[in-house]
Amino acid sequence: MKILGDDLRAEIKALVVEAVREVLAENEKRPERKDYMTAKELAAEFGLKRTWFEALGRAGEIPRCKPGRYVLFKREDVARYLEKNMEGGQNGNKQN
Repeated sequence: MKILGDDLRAEIKALVVEAVREVLAENEKRPERKDYMTAKELAAEFGLKRTWFEALGRAGEIPRCKPGRYVLFKREDVARYLEKNMEGGQNGNKQN
């Protein structure tokens, strides 16, 4: 027993394929969110100076690691630091 005719089945299939392609295309446009980032990448994302992240990393204020050539910061650690220290410009580190 056929519930759907061949024409309707083909039309539904075409609509589903088109919807999936649209979703995939939209996902490709989104920038990948990395868990670990360089100071330069953090500066671009958060709108602060690269040297600001580097100085806080050297001072031990924000944890960092160097698994190879680049010093990397964990996005979660940076976000936590910013939430804790940037509200109200505590510690004189507020950026304009």
